Amino acid sequence: MKNIIAAISLLLISLPGSVVRAAGLVQCGGVGDPCKICDLFNLINNIILNVLMVFVPIMAGLVISIAGIKMFIDREDAEAWEKSKEIILMTIIGLVLVYGAYAIVITMFSAMGYTGGNPLKFDNVNCP
Repeated sequence: MKNIIAAISLLLISLPGSVVRAAGLVQCGGVGDPCKICDLFNLINNIILNVLMVFVPIMAGLVISIAGIKMFIDREDAEAWEKSKEIILMTIIGLVLVYGAYAIVITMFSAMGYTGGNPLKFDNVNCP
């Protein structure tokens, strides 16, 4: 399991900048398009959305799938079965914590009277 996580991390770290730019995270810095301070807010928005809506579900699904396959393969070994069950449970708890925290922050902003939509969505900053 540690080898798989290390391999995925190494792959993500070694991606060239052009791939990241193609993913839409950085929307400035090209020829004749210098970055401004408001582009930082757009970058933060893109990172939050990509982590919450793309990376977290994919990683959670991958971990649950690996643990499920391990449960199926090691169904005779009670210790391995329990460990796989614990991995699935911890992954689900992690998902609840991540999306629960996101929901709490949005609810707190709404309760304080923020009416601009999603408070963590920074893309409404206008770049001059």
